Amino acid sequence: MNPGKNGSVELAFTRGNELSNGQGLLEDKGRKQVKSIAFTTRSEIPEQMMREVIHEAIILDETVKYKKPG
Repeated sequence: MNPGKNGSVELAFTRGNELSNGQGLLEDKGRKQVKSIAFTTRSEIPEQMMREVIHEAIILDETVKYKKPG
């Protein structure tokens, strides 16, 4: 989680490039590996879709060994 300058909070996934992003929530913002989604208010958070992304990230971490880029 990263605080934004405009009062937002960014939830970032360091292995975001490996996630399916089937929900269409994650943005790369010009980054090769990290993908994230930013929120300003709690009501903006699509809870079910975020659960899906977080669940996929957990499965990825548990089942696929991390390889350093490069």
